[in-house]
Amino acid sequence: MSCSGISSLDVAQRLGHSIANSIGAEALAELQLSYAAQLLPRFNDNPLIRMRQHILLYWDPSYFKSTLIDEFAKTIPASITTVNISSMTPETLFGSISDDKQNIVKPVLANARFAKIDELLSFLGSSNTMKDIVNTLNTAMEGKKVTRHLLKLGQLDFDQTKIQQLKKEGVEYDPYNAQLSHQPDITIWAASRPMDNRTYTYLRTAGHLNRFHVIQHEISDEEAERYFTKHFHPDMRLQEDLKALNQRLSSVVVKGLSMPDNYVLSQTLSPLKEIVKDETADEKRRLAQIIDIRTQGDIIRELVAHAFLRTATENDFRNIEKLEYTQDDVEFILKNPRHFVECKINPLFTDEFTERKQRKKRPRDSVKELVLQFLSDKELKRKKEVDNYINGRISVGPATISHALEDMLSGHLICPPKYGFYKLKENCNLCKYQSTCAKKDNSEV
Repeated sequence: MSCSGISSLDVAQRLGHSIANSIGAEALAELQLSYAAQLLPRFNDNPLIRMRQHILLYWDPSYFKSTLIDEFAKTIPASITTVNISSMTPETLFGSISDDKQNIVKPVLANARFAKIDELLSFLGSSNTMKDIVNTLNTAMEGKKVTRHLLKLGQLDFDQTKIQQLKKEGVEYDPYNAQLSHQPDITIWAASRPMDNRTYTYLRTAGHLNRFHVIQHEISDEEAERYFTKHFHPDMRLQEDLKALNQRLSSVVVKGLSMPDNYVLSQTLSPLKEIVKDETADEKRRLAQIIDIRTQGDIIRELVAHAFLRTATENDFRNIEKLEYTQDDVEFILKNPRHFVECKINPLFTDEFTERKQRKKRPRDSVKELVLQFLSDKELKRKKEVDNYINGRISVGPATISHALEDMLSGHLICPPKYGFYKLKENCNLCKYQSTCAKKDNSEV
């Protein structure tokens, strides 16, 4: 297969769609961008910003999260070490010493590039174990030096030749200070079911969740029915195509990498502010609580990764002297800026918690109700008509309306039979607008 001109992001989305429909397409696109970011060096002009984009898939259990991560991991070149750390203890994960005091158990993350976690809450455990893992993993996720101090590491007569060999392998052992150190360069892909408020609050205040780019999704009743009645499986041809593309990407060297300029970043701020304003209009929440430096980091890494994927494809996977940013990269970010702040505005919790705390109706939910009401006659309506109907009843910004319509399209509540038109979703095979449909559902063909 010739990979020239083929977008790996498009292939990843189509592969994800074959596995888990729209949530699969979004998840694999994010994983592909994360893979691209792992291949990049730090910025020449700002080395403090990390380039590793950690991904957390965060929605209901039993809806493909770990499957999506596992299937994507199969497209990573064999030369790039990927490990599953789901069931590892802190000693195995961060290093220790054998019971006979003769050998060091090397930290698993010392030489790995990607780490998978099937279920974050099970992996973290509880109480002191959770705190131990979270504190140390936070350091590793920032790409900073990880140092473990354990009393049993203090073996003064430890074989010096083994200490030197460990150093060559990137692990430093100091028996006099009873410490083990390594410099990780890891990207973590994790899955999590919605957690209770106490756990969520701890992981957020400990800075753990904020180190992930969280992809949150609330499974609708329609989606639940769809996943139950439809058979999804990976498209093996697409998986092989993506594997070939990722192999070629792994050999591309970016020689010059600079930060996007202020103008590029400023274009993402206005729509984000509008989303936050609409979503938190009746709440006492400051903009600084949602659009913070970590949000900026997520956006920068995704924009840079997109520029890298685009440029690599355009240059037929040759080395890149200096990565340049174009409006295409900005437009990619502006297609869905809400997903950068969704988990901070409306984090999903377990059913037990949501039953105890009545969640306030969000402006976007009110928009969805009005759209269904307006389209209840099953006739085609122009986008402008939809906007006018909503604006005549509630006060929301255009971004909220657009994002609500995108949610409804993804959830198959509505469809666009013609460009710029919407109607209630019906069976595609029975629709009289099949020939002009702007977003035909291939699963019903």
